[in-house]
Amino acid sequence: MKPQRLLLISKQFWPLSGETELLAAAFARQLEGVVESVEVVTWRMIRQWPERFPLGNCNVVRLPQNQKSHWASANLGYYGRNRWHRSLQRWLGGQVNRFDAAIVFEHHEDILAPTLIACRAGLPVVSRILFNQASGLSRLTARDWKGLERQSVSFVTPDHRLLMDPICASDGPLHGTQLVSDGVTAVENVNDQATSRTILSSVHPIFQLSQNAMLAVSGCDLTYESNVFSLVRAWRRVAAEHKSARLWLIGSGRNAPELFQRICDLDLQHSVLLTGNFDNVEEVLAAADAYIMPGPADPTSWYSEIAGQLGLTIIRHRNSASPSCTSQASHNMVFDDDSRTIDLVINRWAGSMASEARVTRQNAPREKFSPRLVSNMVADYLDLLQRQQISR
Repeated sequence: MKPQRLLLISKQFWPLSGETELLAAAFARQLEGVVESVEVVTWRMIRQWPERFPLGNCNVVRLPQNQKSHWASANLGYYGRNRWHRSLQRWLGGQVNRFDAAIVFEHHEDILAPTLIACRAGLPVVSRILFNQASGLSRLTARDWKGLERQSVSFVTPDHRLLMDPICASDGPLHGTQLVSDGVTAVENVNDQATSRTILSSVHPIFQLSQNAMLAVSGCDLTYESNVFSLVRAWRRVAAEHKSARLWLIGSGRNAPELFQRICDLDLQHSVLLTGNFDNVEEVLAAADAYIMPGPADPTSWYSEIAGQLGLTIIRHRNSASPSCTSQASHNMVFDDDSRTIDLVINRWAGSMASEARVTRQNAPREKFSPRLVSNMVADYLDLLQRQQISR
């Protein structure tokens, strides 16, 4: 029998709107009616946020932070992570009998501690791991791993690159990691491009776009590893040749201050915008002409799947593609690792956009593809948990 009382662990959650947060929220909603109950435990990043709130039929619990400051240090390195882990361990110790199994969605190197906490509480666990989290797990001690092996835990990844990493080899700590693709929600009732641009312009003047402007969007992490700095450098020529062109960088990252300084140094502050997070990413992508995945470190990618459903051009690194992008979209533009290639591909896209009349682009049908949905992902995860329960 499949587990009926599920716990989802995700340190960052709604209303934050990065890719992991969006995926975790969609996953929780999709479980409604499939299992008996779903509860999400997360971190109260802002003291004024309520400790509990409903998300559909799910109950979301935000664990309190004990700092005097307005912001919790959830993103301030070791000590912030340690507080979250201690809070999670204390809370789960008193609540574990209410759950049959746990699913872990985490960022960066935070994947191990929540997984161990849930395992040691006696729950079967499915833990989703990304390629950029593997380095943190390489420091797993033999004692930790032996403790983990005795528990019921399945590591899954949406990224085939991780399976080729030595950490997944026969003697590695992630031996047996399974490839399970992520899913997205089906995009329905989204406005056309002109309407989306009008709506965004009314939200804040900084999002004002002329109907003739070309707009590219990227949702990569704002870090050195994501190759977003190379993307900004490549945009210089686009900005010089097409004055109305805009590049919007959605989300956040630990190198956002350095990236903003680089944008200013290159005199691109009127063409490149760090937008922060959006509740309605679909509206932003509907206003765009292209979605850019600049580096191999990108997750395999909620935003790109939405962009593909909307028929946007996908400009991507060769090793940074979601399954739908590679298998169904003929409107991909692909570049390699060197900065010259990304420069050429992005400028070729801008040139082709400029050569078409805007009215022609708006009226032309966009090629769209059908993505893998969250419901398929939920079925795969529940199947893994059921196998763990049988083997216990």
